[in-house]
This record gives sequence, structure tokens and C-alpha cells, in this order.
Amino acid sequence: MPPRNSDTDTIFALSSAPGKAGVAVFRLSGKHSFAALSALTVRKNHKHAHAFFSRLYNPKSKELIDEAVCVFFAAPNSFTGEDVVEISTHGGTAITAAMYDALSKIPNLRMADPGEFTRRSFSNGKMDFDKVVATSALIDSQTEAQRKAALERMDGSAAKLYKSWRSTLVEVLSFTEAAIDFSEEELPKDIFATNEKKLKKLLREIDSHLATSAISKRIEEGVSIAFFGRPNVGKSSVFNRIVGTNRAIVSATAGTTRDLVSTTLDIDGTKVVLYDTAGLSRAPRDNIEKAGIKRSKSMMKTADIKIFITDRPGELGAFDTEGYDLSVLNKSDKISAPVAKNILKVSAKTGENINKLIGKIAALVKQKTTAPKNAILASFKIESALKSLHAAITYSITEDDFSLTAEHLRAAAVSIGQLTGDVHHGELLDNIFSKFCIGK
Repeated sequence: MPPRNSDTDTIFALSSAPGKAGVAVFRLSGKHSFAALSALTVRKNHKHAHAFFSRLYNPKSKELIDEAVCVFFAAPNSFTGEDVVEISTHGGTAITAAMYDALSKIPNLRMADPGEFTRRSFSNGKMDFDKVVATSALIDSQTEAQRKAALERMDGSAAKLYKSWRSTLVEVLSFTEAAIDFSEEELPKDIFATNEKKLKKLLREIDSHLATSAISKRIEEGVSIAFFGRPNVGKSSVFNRIVGTNRAIVSATAGTTRDLVSTTLDIDGTKVVLYDTAGLSRAPRDNIEKAGIKRSKSMMKTADIKIFITDRPGELGAFDTEGYDLSVLNKSDKISAPVAKNILKVSAKTGENINKLIGKIAALVKQKTTAPKNAILASFKIESALKSLHAAITYSITEDDFSLTAEHLRAAAVSIGQLTGDVHHGELLDNIFSKFCIGK
């Protein structure tokens, strides 16, 4: 196979999932796709978007591989914008291996890298950057919330927003550069005040958009929920009740949980990562327990939802002001004392109010993953590009020197250009496309 040294190479890969299946779909993209299809089918004429049934042969040995449905898409009317071939064979592992062998024997073809088909689609203007990110999220989606968020992002609304920002930047930059060469009298009246007003409005929009990246991250990576409290209050027992299995070790011995224990759940279609933390003891017995407490305190800073669990009614008031989202009094089967309305009494032993606790957790999860009405979600994967854009615009406003202002605006244009596709930033693209499976 030729070396991977050109974006114009003709590439091939299994586009469907590997392993035994009803159908296996192979995809080719590049200028030699047509010739490769002819070599496999011994058929010389292929119409654009016209499916046909054919026998497939190894071009070297001439042995029959399988019978398949083949489709040829002529550039630029294809997924990648290049000549594309899709071949649907039977999904046996031996057939798949024989197809790989046959394709590797055809001149000018090479195996595709992960995400290379989608990268070519982006490079050829068939997809915008946000749609690439959304496609990646859609492929990786495991929950209903992830699927819906990815589909909403694929509608192009974010791309339109970024293009409007870029248009504003280009307009402001053009007047700024004109100010370098012309006198103030030759420029439109109040142009500097107008430019500043536009840039400040742009910053407010970016701030609002950036705020939704945390929601995007929770949807894609999961909402982190952590249980906190003293040792032996029943955190692990409550954890196990919710999970439905004995993931956490339960013991009457204080400090049994010495490290973070976690599991992933689907709550009302949203991915949730539930953590059972080490007990917050004031007098840890050894270095292992100290390390566990240190991790618990670290989780206290990062968890999306923090739940305090105790078995002492008098302890709750002291912790209400410490930023917990929910306070739970465990061992209600042993406690008859009344508690405040904002405290939930449960019993991990009998199961009392565990479903109610799950309902409260579900409500908090929904709150943490719901964006403001009409908001366009920002993917957390492009958060750094958005922050660079924000910083460049902020610097441009504070500068008195037109030359430096223009330089900051150019940097801002580069940052937004990465998202609109007007500027291709190799490192950013490599990071995104490497997450795709081969064949996509």
C-alpha cells in the first residue's frame, strides 16, 4: 500500500461495525474509487448514485469473494466530496477478511485512518466544524439525552452563529485597518464607538454560549453525583440501593470505604456517574484513610450534584450551608424524630423513600442538563477555541494602538475561523477526528 502522505490518496475501510453481522459495508473515497470498483466487479460503467448487484472478485487471484450491492457516488455529490464507493457484502468474518485482502491488492489504495472520511468531508466543505463534532457525539451516544443533543447540534444553528460572529469581526477589522491608513475625518462618523459596541455585544453572546458548554459536557460525559458524610452513616448502603447491586462494600466497621467507588447509570435518558466517597473523618486512622478523605474533598469541588448523608438529625443544620444539593437522613427505621421539609428521610435497610430519593436526584439531573430556552449548546470540545476568541476580542477593546487592535482582531478571526472552517487548525482537527472509528 502507498504511504500515508497525501489527503488525495484513495482510502478504504470497513464502515459498518466489525464482527459477524448480516451486512458489512466497505467505503472507498478518492480519485481511484471508480477504478477499484471496476477491478472488483469486472464492470466498467457505473452511474452516479445507482445501486447494482454484482459478484466481487479478488483482482489478483480472480477468486470469487461474495455477491454484493454496490453504489458509486461521483464527486462532488458524495459524503466526502470525492468519488465514493460503498459496497455492502454479507457480514461474515471470512468475507470481511477476503475484502480487506482484495482491496489491499488494488494499486493506489490504502487503509483509512480513524475519522479520515469525515475529515475529508470537512476539508471539502461538505460539513462544517460543529457538524463534525455533533457527528462524533452522535456515534458515541449511549443515552437518549446524548442522542437528542447531538441531533440538535447537527441542524447547523451553531455554525450559523459562528459565521455571524466571524462576519462581525471581519467588518470591525476592516474599519480598524482603514483607521491605520486614513485620517479620522475620512472614516464613517462614530465608527470607533460603533466598533466597540459591536465587540461588546459579541462578548456577551460568547459568554452566554460558553455557559452552555458545562451542560454539553454533563450530557456527553455524564452528570457526576457524589455522596458525602461521616464514616458509617450508610453512604455505601444507600449507593447500593440505588445501583441495585453491591458495588460498594458495606460493613459496620467505620471507614470501610477507603477510596472512590463509582458506577454509571441511565436516569431518565441521561448518563449519570454515581460516586460513593470515603467518610469525612476528623481523625483518620492511617495514611490510606487520609488519602481517601483527600479524594473525597477533591470530589466535593468537582461533582455536579453533591448529596450529604447522615444518620444524626442534629448534624444536618450545620451542613445545610456548605453547598450540598440534597441532604439525606439515613436509617429512618431507627429514627422517629421529625426533620425539616428540605431533609429527606430514607432507610437503606428497608428501602423506605429510596424511590423518592431517586426521583429527587432525577430532578436535579434534569436541572443540570437543561439549557435556557432557545440557547444553542456549545460543545465542551471547542471550549478552548471559544475562550481564545473571547480573550482576543477583550484585548482588542482595551488597546489604544490601532495596529495592536487589528492584530488582536486577526487572532480572533483565526479562532472563529477554526469553528467555521475558514481556518484549519491541525492540532484541533487531529484531536477531533482521532476520536472517530475507522470507516467514518
